[in-house]
Amino acid sequence: MEELPSREICIREELPGQPTSFSLYVGHLNSQYSQDTLCCLLKQILASINVNVQKQDIEIVKKQKCAYALVHLDSESTYQAVLNQLQDPSRLEQSLLNKLVMKGKTLSVGEANRRKPSYREVSENGSPYKNTMLQSPPWKMNRRTQWTEAAETVSNTKNNLALSWRNRSSLIFTGALSDGIMLSQDLMMSEIAEDHEKLVYAEVFQTALTNAEYKRGGGEYLSMTFKHHIRKYSCAFLNNDGGNLFVGIDEKHVVWGIQCNDKDEDRLCLMVDSVLKGFRPPVLPENYKLSFLPVYKADTLCVFLKVIQLTIQPSKAQEEPMLYETDQGEVYLPLDGIIQGPLLGSAIQEWCRQRWTIEVKKLEEKMSSMLQEKEQLEKQLQQKDQLIVDLQHQNEEQAKKMKATSKLCVIL
Repeated sequence: MEELPSREICIREELPGQPTSFSLYVGHLNSQYSQDTLCCLLKQILASINVNVQKQDIEIVKKQKCAYALVHLDSESTYQAVLNQLQDPSRLEQSLLNKLVMKGKTLSVGEANRRKPSYREVSENGSPYKNTMLQSPPWKMNRRTQWTEAAETVSNTKNNLALSWRNRSSLIFTGALSDGIMLSQDLMMSEIAEDHEKLVYAEVFQTALTNAEYKRGGGEYLSMTFKHHIRKYSCAFLNNDGGNLFVGIDEKHVVWGIQCNDKDEDRLCLMVDSVLKGFRPPVLPENYKLSFLPVYKADTLCVFLKVIQLTIQPSKAQEEPMLYETDQGEVYLPLDGIIQGPLLGSAIQEWCRQRWTIEVKKLEEKMSSMLQEKEQLEKQLQQKDQLIVDLQHQNEEQAKKMKATSKLCVIL
């Protein structure tokens, strides 16, 4: 088998005159939001002051109760302009600023602790990471360029090297997915490889997932209908055992995909976050995730054609049944295999009765099991007591024999 050509998808040497990247520190971010949501909010605020950056230009760092961002800019003039504008909150869009910044705090902006070295400096002075190739960071790569180079690489090598689906995926999607509410690249590729077949346009979707809903999408679906479906299916899945909503696959499980670019992904992430944060009881970030799965046509990647997967998984450590309602006070439930709602009070009462009946039955079974275990332990205890009594009798008999033997010896 011939070796793969020594071309790397994300490797670029710096051209003469390529600007150095300057890092801007933005602190006091609202740690209640996911990293991807904070990235989207900060990106929109920068866009409002006529500074357009890619998601790869923004690094979000979250700790337990604090969060901050590093914004990577190409020139010192842009860096100074952004710094001056962010230091004046009156220039910023207040609705976005109130969401971005932690309550009771003001936006903290300043120079990062260190300036990122240019690639020329790295090549001349040596990289701190030995045995690694000089690579452009994610924020220097244009997504369209990545897709194009990836597709070209796979096209040039497909006649010489039979790549598995997992290997081919790792080539194509380098740096193309975001984290936070969306799956990280490695996790997403792992799940696609394990749970799904490769998503091919106009072919049947094969998956091991159960309790899933499928929507063809298309037209004005993302702007008109998707938000309602987030409420409906998320509520129903939370009130059951979880589930998945797929957009871009019809009811016959045929893959069609849906047009979705970078801005659409940002907008959908914010939409899902805002809707689910209004649910009662509160929905935790680990209870849901949004994924954008790639679609292929004859082994060629369709750049902006995706299948959207919304996964809902209720918390397992619930002491009692919980009935979730949407941000609009509506309740949806899966009844007889069909998601129904918004429900009337009588239907909700019937659901509560059924759920509590199940819980009572579980408690009765648990109590019965504990009683059986108690009886077994009592039997074991009785057996041990009997064994102790038998041993005591044996000891007494041995003592009598030894006493009689000693008397005989004295007489002799």
